[in-house]
Amino acid sequence: MRPFYNFARVATGEVVPQLLILLTKQDEDATDDEYNLARAAYQCLQLYAQAVGPNIVPPVLSFVEQHLRSEDWHFREAAVAAFGAIMEGPEETVLEPIVKQALPILISMMEDGSVFVKDSTAYALGRITESCSAAIDPNTHLDPLIRALFAGVHNPKMAASCCWSLMNLAERFSGDFDATSNPLTPHFNQSVQTLLEVTAQASADATVRTTSYEVLSAFVQHAATDSFPAVAELSNVIIKRLEETIPLQSQVTSIEDKITLEEMQTSLNTVLQAIIQRLEKEIAPQGDRIMQVVLQILNTVGPKSSVPEAIFATISGLANAMEEDFIKYMDAFAPFLYNALANQEEPAVCSMAIGLVSDITRSMGERSQPYCDNFMNYLLNNLRVSSHRLLIPPVLTCEYFPGTNVLRRALRCPTNLSPLFCNASATLPVLLAVTSRLISRWLRKFYSRQLRSPRRLMALTKCLITSSLYGRESWMLGAALLVL
Repeated sequence: MRPFYNFARVATGEVVPQLLILLTKQDEDATDDEYNLARAAYQCLQLYAQAVGPNIVPPVLSFVEQHLRSEDWHFREAAVAAFGAIMEGPEETVLEPIVKQALPILISMMEDGSVFVKDSTAYALGRITESCSAAIDPNTHLDPLIRALFAGVHNPKMAASCCWSLMNLAERFSGDFDATSNPLTPHFNQSVQTLLEVTAQASADATVRTTSYEVLSAFVQHAATDSFPAVAELSNVIIKRLEETIPLQSQVTSIEDKITLEEMQTSLNTVLQAIIQRLEKEIAPQGDRIMQVVLQILNTVGPKSSVPEAIFATISGLANAMEEDFIKYMDAFAPFLYNALANQEEPAVCSMAIGLVSDITRSMGERSQPYCDNFMNYLLNNLRVSSHRLLIPPVLTCEYFPGTNVLRRALRCPTNLSPLFCNASATLPVLLAVTSRLISRWLRKFYSRQLRSPRRLMALTKCLITSSLYGRESWMLGAALLVL
């Protein structure tokens, strides 16, 4: 074992003060993605905290106490940034009492006169909510913290940091999945209303709108059951906004317009997915409106767009929620799904469609049978002519009919598998991906007692070990076939 000499720990007293001084060398004109001296020092301080753990706390706290109330915003910003930088490294038991004492001060600094200080404060709060959330007392800190973060959502400079902190809070205080209420329940309605107001502003910055929709999705995903009526009402607003984007397609005159519209439609679909996943079967009354608007968007969206992926994810959630009742939408939706399955020029869309086949057939069960022959033809065609290796694993592991795997069907005609062996060097990664998917599926069955005998699992393991020793691609395929 390589010896450790703890050079970083020994040098903490000399290195950390220099890093803290460099934090004060901010560049006011730097863009968000520009790497400069202060940002390099911040990153170094983060890594140093991970390396030396609690040893970094004393020098950083000394710097923070000295400069947190400085009249020069450079030092105030550096003090806040330094405090956030050490949230990962020292044990949480070490940080918790320090964070509890500092939280009221940090929350008050969200009203600082410098936007740079407020942005760094929001990011530091995000680091706290991510790494030391136990220090946040729901009764004492949560209300002023949420108010302070929402106040910063409107500012494009601060929006990303504030929204990240809010998403961490939503996850941290979500409680049990079926809980009647959680610490966020008293703030849920007002939070949703604020986010809807921010995203409805025509003059809102695109970044502000996108990050605000992400926060909205997070709050919906972690909503308690007492908030379900508000979530159901939110679905009306989101569907209406999606409907209002359809006429905008004809008004696109530039690349910027196209990007803005696609970002808006994608964000709205993301929120809609969260609503569907949270309400589950209770979303059924909105099924007709949802399918009508998403099919209209699919009919008007242009090529090389990211919107179909988001729409397919929405439809996947709706199919899982409605189960057999989803059959009433299949005649209208099937042509769009077939087009996506045949669209190998856009591998991401095609791969999403392949996964959607599994979701739909699993949800509808026997009622999906009339569509399965077409599904199989498209999937086998992708297997035969695909120029994208990434499409092969999802095709081979796709269940186009409950209990029927594409790989088993493909073996009836060996020429379907010929693409796998055209290039020996390319075969092994593909088969590894396939068997990885199969292993995860069978492991789930095994541990849920759906797999009565471990014989197949043991045989698969043996083949995988053999293949790792000898590097023979045929063993990988044999392992996959053995458990079919």
